[in-house]
Amino acid sequence: MPNRENANQYARVAKLAYQLIVKNKLTAKEAWNKAAEEEIDNLSSRVKICPRETFIGLCDSGKLKNISKKEISKSRNYDYAVYAISVWEKDEFILKNDLWKKVYSHFGFAKNHQGQLDVLEGLWEYLK
Repeated sequence: MPNRENANQYARVAKLAYQLIVKNKLTAKEAWNKAAEEEIDNLSSRVKICPRETFIGLCDSGKLKNISKKEISKSRNYDYAVYAISVWEKDEFILKNDLWKKVYSHFGFAKNHQGQLDVLEGLWEYLK
């Protein structure tokens, strides 16, 4: 699934935010907001909840290299991401739409991904 050459805006934000946490010791929320401000011009896209909560949940859960576990997120977006990771690990070349169909069939909610998979795409190399 990774398409690093043409990364979606949320993939770029996630990668930059991760780097800001590791290098500058920002919180996940601070890093996301700073990275989103740098990478996304459109305000409604910049403040979109689904990708941000996915990122924060992955950071707080300790699933990313060099970031300590704080707590397990109660966000549905985090749950989607964790399940998607388990599917993606079994089929690294799965297409994003096919991956989301599996997530949707498992949870029965949210017919379309709202940036959660783009965040995973940006963070794939940093997952433990």
